[in-house]
Amino acid sequence: MKKHLWKLGKTLLFWAILLLLLVQTNYVLRNKNLAEEVYCFYQEEPNSLDVLFVGASHIMCGIYPDLLEQNFGLKSYDCASSAMVLPQCYYQLLEALRYQTPKLVVLDASGSAFGDVKTGTAEYAHIQLDNFRFSANKIAAIYDLIEPESRKEYLFPLIVFHTRWKELKCQDLEPIVSDTRGAVVYTKQAVVGELPTLIPREDRTPLAEVPESYLRKCLDECRARDIPVLLLCTPTLYDEQTQRMYNSVDPIAAEYGVPYLNLHYSLDEMGFDLRTDMADEGHCNDKGAAKVTAYVGAYIMEMLGNNEN
Repeated sequence: MKKHLWKLGKTLLFWAILLLLLVQTNYVLRNKNLAEEVYCFYQEEPNSLDVLFVGASHIMCGIYPDLLEQNFGLKSYDCASSAMVLPQCYYQLLEALRYQTPKLVVLDASGSAFGDVKTGTAEYAHIQLDNFRFSANKIAAIYDLIEPESRKEYLFPLIVFHTRWKELKCQDLEPIVSDTRGAVVYTKQAVVGELPTLIPREDRTPLAEVPESYLRKCLDECRARDIPVLLLCTPTLYDEQTQRMYNSVDPIAAEYGVPYLNLHYSLDEMGFDLRTDMADEGHCNDKGAAKVTAYVGAYIMEMLGNNEN
């Protein structure tokens, strides 16, 4: 009996060491480009955040959690990744809620402008999914978002990155760190020609099936957990067709009884200048982000105050 237990113990130890080596090898070899956008969220203390911002690069470049905490006492995190569409936002939300129970979720509505796609490019899908911790949620995300022929490389990233040892640098061996809580700071100023025409808010184009479906999934998930939601669209220089899709979020927000801050209609109130406060056509620079953060922070404080009454 003792002999069998000894053999079983050695076998389990062998597989544990092999798994550890594979995990460490995967960490070293995989592409670290923008990894901090997703990976560093896990460094936050569980259940320590008041507000979760979930979305794409519009969130990363438009909301500064440090300013939100300094000015309003709200601890938050930008749970965001470049080119993240609403299906990806859904799994990012589920992942964040594994560790945090926030007072509010702020969901980026910019994904409403994408068509019937479940991810952006493969590169950006890897940035999100490679930096998820291994869990049932990660597996579900891969099987939902990724086409069958490509799933192996997301389940086992070494399939893609095993030859990257030739490109390794010292930073590949170092911990992935960030001190911005998911925010990205752009100091450049966009060169702006003719400003886009701001269309009436009632001018809408129906959303494609996939973004609408996953927007509703996000709202349903928060409703089931009794977490208030604020839908947010940060300023852009996008054309009228994109604006129409942003406007189409309005009736869904009304149906769910959640507020929708489409900041294209609040520029004057924020003191936001599209000519000086944008880094490019879709992202705020540091001056613009400070204005957006201040405006959204004041709105959140009022919203949370009303929810407590």
